[in-house]
Amino acid sequence: MQDTNRILNCLRGGPMTSIEMACTLHLTMNRIQSILNELAAQRSIYARRWVTDASDNQIPLWELEDADSIA
Repeated sequence: MQDTNRILNCLRGGPMTSIEMACTLHLTMNRIQSILNELAAQRSIYARRWVTDASDNQIPLWELEDADSIA
């Protein structure tokens, strides 16, 4: 739960990729992805936009669904 709250706090600052969150929070990508999947299933976050990396891979840009409803 603590890592979930840390991710939500990151997203309160604006949209981020999972890679940015992993670097910021010093968590593994597996841990970040697991929590993001849970939050997306709960409809707390979404990724409607994507960014392209240097290798032309599409990376989801995660955002809070409704910042006012996430306490």
